[in-house]
Amino acid sequence: MVPRRAFVRAAASAGRLAVLVALAALLHGVGLDRAWAQPAPPAPGGPAGAAASPRPVPVDVQGASRIDYDAAAEEYTFRGREVVVTRGDQRLAAPVIMYRAAARRAELPERGTVSAPAGQLTADHIVAELASRHLVAEGHVDARFLDEGVWTSMSADRVEATDRPDQREVVATGHVVATRADSELRGDRITYDRAAQHATVEGDAVATRGGDRLQADRIAADLRTHDAVATGHVVLDRAAEDMHGSADRATYAGGTRTAVLSGHARVTRDRDVVTADTITVNMAQHLATADGQFTIVAYPKQGQQGTPP
Repeated sequence: MVPRRAFVRAAASAGRLAVLVALAALLHGVGLDRAWAQPAPPAPGGPAGAAASPRPVPVDVQGASRIDYDAAAEEYTFRGREVVVTRGDQRLAAPVIMYRAAARRAELPERGTVSAPAGQLTADHIVAELASRHLVAEGHVDARFLDEGVWTSMSADRVEATDRPDQREVVATGHVVATRADSELRGDRITYDRAAQHATVEGDAVATRGGDRLQADRIAADLRTHDAVATGHVVLDRAAEDMHGSADRATYAGGTRTAVLSGHARVTRDRDVVTADTITVNMAQHLATADGQFTIVAYPKQGQQGTPP
C-alpha cells in the first residue's frame, strides 16, 4: 500500500529513481528551447549515415536537502538553499521547485530562474504549463530572449511566454522596459512576437533610439528595421536639437531616421513653430517639410543683421 504522503531523502535509491523520472518530464517542454533530446551515436561498425535513435538526456539535481512526494496528487517538492535541476543545457534554479505530474505543471513559488541557451527568466514566482509550453512569471521579472542572433532584455511586473511552433510570443505587463541593441521600449504592456520580430507597446508607450524619442498611447515597432507606427497623443523629441513635435499619428522609418507626423501636426525648434496637416521630419538631415494647409512662425537668431543683440 502506497502511503498518501511519503518523505524521501535524495540518497534513497527507489525515491531517487522516481524523482529522476518525474524530473525528466518536468524539464521536457519548459519553453525556452526545443532541444530536449540528444541522438545517440551510431553503433560501432554500423552503416554510415544510419539514423541514430534518440536517447534520454540525463537529469541532474543539486542542492536538494529534502524531497516531499504526495502519491495521491502525484506531486514532488524539492527544497534546499538553492535547488538546481539541469537536463542538457536547460536549467531550473530556486529554493523550492514543485512538480505536479498529472497536470504536467512546474512551479517555482520563491524567486528562481528558468534558463536555456535561447533565453532566461527570473522572477519571484514562476509557473510553467509544460503541455502547452506556456510560462507565467510574476514579481520583479527579469528576462532575456535570443532571436536572430540578437538579445532582447525585458523587465516587468508580470511576463507570460509561449513557445510553440505556431506561437512564439511574450506578453509583459506593469512598468515594462524592453531593450534591444540601441533601442528601448517602455509602456504598461508590451506584446513581443518573437517569430515576426514585432513589438506592440500600449499605455504611456515610449520608444527611444539614440537621441530620438517617440511617445504615444500605442506604438507598434518592427525590431528588425526599427520602423514604428505611433497613434494617440503622439510626441516626438530630439533633445540635442531642442526639437519637439506632436500629432495624432506618426510613422518612423528607422533606415532614414525620418518621422511623418499627421493630424494636428506641430513642430517647434527653439522659438520657431510649424503647424500643418502633415510634417515630415528628417532627423539625420535636420530638415522639416510641411504639407497641406500650414503656418510657419520663424524668428531670426539673435545677433543676425536687423536683430537686436
